[in-house]
Amino acid sequence: MKRIDSKKDRLISLVNKEGLIKLNTSSFNQFTEGKRNYGFVAFLTALDPEFNCKPCHELEPEVILIAKTYQRSRDNTNLFFGYLDFDDGEEIYHKLGLVSAPNVLYFPPQKAGESKQFLKYDITKNGFLAENLARFLSEQTGYSVRVKRPINYPVLAGQVALGIGVLVSLKLTYNNFYQATTWATVSILVVLTTTSGHMWNHIRGPDYIKRTPSGAINYVVDNISSQIGIETLIVAIICKRFFRIITVLID
Repeated sequence: MKRIDSKKDRLISLVNKEGLIKLNTSSFNQFTEGKRNYGFVAFLTALDPEFNCKPCHELEPEVILIAKTYQRSRDNTNLFFGYLDFDDGEEIYHKLGLVSAPNVLYFPPQKAGESKQFLKYDITKNGFLAENLARFLSEQTGYSVRVKRPINYPVLAGQVALGIGVLVSLKLTYNNFYQATTWATVSILVVLTTTSGHMWNHIRGPDYIKRTPSGAINYVVDNISSQIGIETLIVAIICKRFFRIITVLID
C-alpha cells in the first residue's frame, strides 16, 4: 500500500499548471503498470513539426482543457492526465501496437495480480471536441469529468454588439411602420414597378432600344401592344420626379 501511495504522491508532485504530467518511456511504464489506486489518462501524441500531425495539434488544447478543469475538482487525486510525445516514448508506441497519433488511453485502477486492459478513446468516431472526450471519461472512470471553456471576450463583445444592433433596427422599423411616409414610399414603388412596364419587360424580354430603317434610335414604339426596354427607364425617371414632389408634400 505504501508503494502505491508513493506512486500517487509522485503523480501529484508532477502535475503541472495545465493539469498534465509530462511522460517518457520510463515514467509511462511506472504509472501504468502494476498495482494502482488511481485512474490514468494518457495522451499519446507527436507534436514535432517533422511529423506534420495536424490532428495532434487539434486535440492537444482539448485535452489540456479537460485536464485543467479536472485539476480544480475535488477528485483530482483519483484521476491523472499525462502526455507522451513520440520523441520521448517511441518504444511505448511499439509496445502497445500503435501505428498512428494522436491516441487517448485510459488505464483504470487495478489490484495486485490484475492486468486490466487499457481503454482507447475512438477519435475517428467521436472527434476532437473536449466535451465528447469528457463524456467518455466520465462513463469509464465513474468520476465527473467536465469541461469549462474560458470566456471568449472578443466573440462575446461581437454578439452583444450584434444584439444591440438588432434591437435598434427593430425599434426603428417599428417606428417607421406606422409612418405615412413609409406606406407612401411602398405604394409608389409598387405603382412605379407596374406602370413603368418593368413587369412586362420581365415577362416578354423585349429589346432595350430599336432603330428605324434610317438607323436613328427609336425611344418609344408607336404600337400600343408592345414596348422597348428604354421606355421603362424614361417612365421611371418621370415618375421619380413626381415621387419626390409627393414625398415633400406629405412631409
